[in-house]
Formats: sequence, C-alpha cells, structure tokens
Amino acid sequence: MQIRLIFFIILSLVIIMSYQYIFLPKPEDLAKGEKKTAEGVIDKNKVLSPAEPVPEVREKLIKTLGSSYPEKGQPTAQDQSIFIDTDLYQAKFSKNRAILKELVLKKYNDKDGNRVKLIGKGEKEESPRTLDFVLTTNSSSPLSFTFDADKKSLNLSKNEPKGIIKFTSFSADGVEIIKSFKFDNDSYLMDINIEVKNLKEAPADFSSQIILGPHFYPGADTVDSSSHFGPIVDFNNKVIREKPEKIKEPVIFSNGNVGWIGIESKYFLASVMPEQKNFSAFMLNDKNKESLVGLQSAKSKIESNGKLSQSYKAYLGPKEFNELKAVKLENAIDFGWFGIFGIPLLQALNFFNSYLKNYGLSIIVITLIIKIFFIPFTQKSFKSMQAMQKLQPQIKALRERYKKEPQKLNQETMELYKKNKVNPLGGCLPMVLQIPVFIAFYNVLLSSIELRGAPFFLWIHDLSAKDPYYITPIIMGITMFIQQKMSPTSPDPKQAQIMLVMPVVFTFMFMSFPTGLVLYWTVNNLLTIGQQYLIMGKVSTKEGEEIKGKSKKKRA
Repeated sequence: MQIRLIFFIILSLVIIMSYQYIFLPKPEDLAKGEKKTAEGVIDKNKVLSPAEPVPEVREKLIKTLGSSYPEKGQPTAQDQSIFIDTDLYQAKFSKNRAILKELVLKKYNDKDGNRVKLIGKGEKEESPRTLDFVLTTNSSSPLSFTFDADKKSLNLSKNEPKGIIKFTSFSADGVEIIKSFKFDNDSYLMDINIEVKNLKEAPADFSSQIILGPHFYPGADTVDSSSHFGPIVDFNNKVIREKPEKIKEPVIFSNGNVGWIGIESKYFLASVMPEQKNFSAFMLNDKNKESLVGLQSAKSKIESNGKLSQSYKAYLGPKEFNELKAVKLENAIDFGWFGIFGIPLLQALNFFNSYLKNYGLSIIVITLIIKIFFIPFTQKSFKSMQAMQKLQPQIKALRERYKKEPQKLNQETMELYKKNKVNPLGGCLPMVLQIPVFIAFYNVLLSSIELRGAPFFLWIHDLSAKDPYYITPIIMGITMFIQQKMSPTSPDPKQAQIMLVMPVVFTFMFMSFPTGLVLYWTVNNLLTIGQQYLIMGKVSTKEGEEIKGKSKKKRA
C-alpha cells in the first residue's frame, strides 16, 4: 500500500509540473499535412471556400496582405487619425485606410505600470492591419477610404453610450465599399458592417478578407510556458491554437463552421466573428514573422447596381469570463480537461470577491468549502491508511513465509485484508476522486485575469505573480512537512525518507507559481493538518476505550 501511495504522490507531482502539456490543448501539428474533421478541412496548401472553390485565393491572399502595407517613411499627414474614447479603452483609427491603428485598455496596466496597449506598433515601423478589409476582385488593389465627417474624435460616456463612424471607398473595378464601426461605451465589442455596391453595368464577382494583426499586445512578455501566445480559432465548435513559429505557410480552415478567429495572450484576446456562415479562416505570419489572422468570404456575385452586406463583431479586450460569456466567446478561456468544474469555481471566486473585495480571502473561503465537501472522502482515506499500517507486521511476516510462492502470498494477503475488512485501495481512491476538482481550481487560479494585479495582504500585491520574497512557498513546504509527519508512515525507512523529500520538491517547484495558487495549496494543507489531528484524536480515544474494555473482561 505504501508503494501505491508513493506512486500516487509522485504521479500528482508529475501532473502539476507538466499540466500545460497534459491538460492544455496541444497546438495542431499542421506540418504533417491536411487534417480532416467530420465537417471541415484544415489545409495549409490551398483554400477551399465554404460555398465553392476560389482558385488563386492563396496567391491573392499573400499578395494583397503583403502589398497594402504603407511604405516606410510615408508622411503621417497622409494618414490622419480619428480617436475613439470610451470608459474601457481608447482607440485610434486611420482615416484613409479605415483600420484600427491602436487600442489601449484603460483598466489594465502592463509590467511597467503603463496601460496595456492591446493593438499598436511595437519595434517595427509598419502599422497594424487590425480590422482591415481587403476586397479581392480582378485588380485586388489596396483600398483607400474617405472618412465621412470632419470630426477628429468620438467620445462616449454614460450620457452618450453609443457611437458610429463610417468610411467610403471606390475600387478600381467600379465597386463602392461603405465600412462602418459601431461602439458601446460599456463593452469591448465593436459591430462592423461592410456594404459593397456594384456601380457597373455588368455583374461583379468578388470575395473579401477582414484581418486582425499584426502587432497584437506589442509590450507583452510572450515567454510563458503556462499559456499560449498567438493565433486561435473556433472551428467546428472546437478551439484550435497554433504556435506562430510553426506557421510556415498560410493555414486555412474551410468547409466547416468558423465561429471566430483571433490572436490571444494569457490574459487578452483580439477576435473577429462573422455574422454569416460562408466564411473560411486563415492564419499566417507577415514578413516580420508576426501573427496575422482573418476571415475569407466565399466568392459572391453582385448584379449591376446591386449591393451586398457583410457583418462582423470584433472583441478586443481582457479574457474576463463574464465579458466573454456575454458575447459568446467564453470558450476562449482554457480551463483544461476539467472545465466543467473550473467554470463554477471561477464564478464562485467572483461571487465571494464581490462581498469580500479581496481575491485572497475568496480563495481561502473556496478552499474551505472544497475541504468540507471532501471530508467524508478524506476521513475514509486516512482511516484506510491507518488500517493498512496496522497490518504491515503481518504482511511482512507473510512475505517472509511465502517469499518463494508468490501466488500463495497473494492469496494469503487478500485473505488477511478480507479478515480485517480492509480495502487496499481505500486510501487512494478517495484522493483520486478529488483530483479533478483540485486540478480545475489549479487551472482557474493559474489563468484567470481576475487575479492579475489583485492584492492580498502585506507584501503580496499581485496574486497572479510569484511571491517576490518566497515566503508563501516556504510556509507551504512547512505545512506539507507537518502533514507528512502526521500521516501514517511506512515501516520501511527508505520509503519514509522518500515521503519526507516531497515537501522539499514541492517548495522549490511552487516558488515560481502564482501566489494565489500557493495560497490555495497552503490553506488546503493547514485544513488537512487540522482534520488529521481531529481524526487521530478520535482514533486514539476509541483505541483507549477498546483497551480498557478488554482489560475489564480479563479481570472479570
């Protein structure tokens, strides 16, 4: 039993250390060629429109996306801006290109204390292409827009919560494009409408792309093994993440249902959702090897003097669960395999924080509730281990007696268990039942933006960051050591030493973990110590009564 217990603890350690590999969805290895699903195709070599094949789209995609960058050194006077100001963000749009040049979030700061720039120039000189619209016609020339008003800014507030800006363009093929953006003061969501009019006497064939990136979150530190930074797509109701360095050629998602596509970091998301169903999605890297994603429409025909409308919704903001759920993007947050437990745990965390105004206290309360829920399982596990410990001398004697008869040894051992009403798996199974909840809460604490910048007490100013003084990991290691000393030990000295090494290993491992996670583990250890103390006290009292009873019988 002790060997099984050691195996269980070591397995738990492996799970925790490699959770991002085991529990987070792995990026698709598209280098192996085409991947098929029941309803769609992911292909990096060709584009198949959801409605009909669109020849040469791949070539036009690369050509148009590469050709419509502004040249370096282009005078800024030719590209004036209009500013959008809401309670949540400040944005800057290009007047003659109708694209989002910059978006800064007001409620979130970066590691240097500045407001998070979600979209904007990084070290490169080129402007972002976010929310760019590329019309693929015979000429495929870059579009130049005209802003429909003289105003330089749009300031929204509670008194004026909604606003709209419009741009107009005429392509070389005689097509008029009207591009409009609608904003809401209380939302990170933008409504985008594209109206295409055919001004020619002959019918016009066209397809189009709407683009996100590059220069997503240029100030971010992308080196984080616990999270993904790069393209993400909801294709056929499955979220697929791709590492930018693995994208050698455009990756196309077609012949299926594209829910949305975007670029994400651990805590933020830029995404665009088509209102219609006839769209493919694509991912590629630009000439500076930065991620660029977008939607490709099906080939359409517009009769003379006819028009066609396309609608999109763009979300550019934090991966805050309630915000994303309101716009049906909650699957952009990865809670791992046990998301069914992770979501209610996160909602409970937010619920308690709404009253306690402290996420650290909320973590303590939820840990206490989880511990109370699992009290019956923990008690059964502890009692089973104690029962197994009492049988160790007899099991050792059986091993000596039947060391050359393994089959007989197994029979006698099982008979001993049956006689003493001991289940050899009784100590492990209750703990196994708790693993999904523990791992779910682990993922919630590790990836939730709610903890980003959230203080606790004293020196802990950010529950999403590691403890700068390593005080909480050391306290956690001490509590784990006490817990190990209170647990039933193996009669084998070597096995006992292995068990005592575990707190040291966990302490060093937790030094790089978010403080919120360390807090959860420490409180859980303290509660377990208290529970073991109470159980041991009851067991000792019961054994003392049994001894007294036997003594009385002997005297009688």
